[in-house]
Amino acid sequence: MSITLNRGYLAAAAVIIATAVWMLLGSDAEPAADTAIPQETSRLARVQVEDLIPVQHVRSIKLSGKLAANRTVTIKSELRARVDAIHAHKGQIVRRGQLLLELDRRDWPARVQQAQANLRQRQLEQHSVTQLKKQGLANESLLAQADTALANAQAELTAAQLQVDAAAVHAPFDGVINNRMVELGAFVKDGDPLLELVDFAPYLVTAQVAENDVSLLSPGMPGQARLLSGQVVSGTIRFVSSLANTATRTFTVELELANPKHQPIPAGQSAQLIVPLGERQAYHISPALLVLDAAGKMGLKVVNQDNRVEFVSVDLEGADQNGVWVYGPESIRLITQGAGFVQPGQQVEAVIRVTTSQSAGE
Repeated sequence: MSITLNRGYLAAAAVIIATAVWMLLGSDAEPAADTAIPQETSRLARVQVEDLIPVQHVRSIKLSGKLAANRTVTIKSELRARVDAIHAHKGQIVRRGQLLLELDRRDWPARVQQAQANLRQRQLEQHSVTQLKKQGLANESLLAQADTALANAQAELTAAQLQVDAAAVHAPFDGVINNRMVELGAFVKDGDPLLELVDFAPYLVTAQVAENDVSLLSPGMPGQARLLSGQVVSGTIRFVSSLANTATRTFTVELELANPKHQPIPAGQSAQLIVPLGERQAYHISPALLVLDAAGKMGLKVVNQDNRVEFVSVDLEGADQNGVWVYGPESIRLITQGAGFVQPGQQVEAVIRVTTSQSAGE
């Protein structure tokens, strides 16, 4: 049986064999005399750098906080009695001294009259003994007894009057009735809660400040609150805690905001607390350029005058949609490309592009 081979297949096989032979021979062959040998290039790593120029920036502390009432008080009953009348409802704005609720006075008004009559009698007796003492007809013991009886009568009248006064519950300060725990006709005992009164004038924004920044804040400093609605309200720092939270190592700070109309606020709602600290020179850079040294300190990789890499520490002030603001040396030659491939102390080839600090590294 004979096999006829196509000439195209034979040609292709010949080309493959020739190519293989050329590659084998070429791997052992010496280079031609006129072949150009490339010159040895620099072994220095190449990085791109920018000479940053700082700009004036308003430094501020921004904290995540929440709205809070100035004070909240639960008004409790001071006697055992029935609720006779209710004059305030939940959500109502009330003024200091306004009548909120009345309890049954029971027999206490009569006890007041009895105590008043007893007091008048003891006053007359004390006066008589005093006159007799002046005439030498009474001794010190009788006068002391009369004085004691008079003091007891005064105490009885005061106690009875307090019970009568306790039956009428008044607002201790301007505020809003946030809750009412009793209904008309209910019987209450000493210490039972009646009403919850909340003071929103002023109201507060409370937040936690880090231990590194707490020394920058003090009562009386101006501040602002940015509410969820976008509204910005100005106020004053009224309190900075002297004791840190043992779990978070942070300190409580309170911003006081005026509310002269006593309008209720959504206490507990999130708000941002902003405290301006003045202007100073700062750099605005991409957050991707921030690095940490071996000790965990934040900074940047820069190039010095000898084209050697250095690590410079910076303080992070805040961030916006375009980058972060940092404070550091007066001027820096920042590595914007290739920083991840070089280490402090290493000499590099720097490709310089002069720019301001705005948008550096973006």
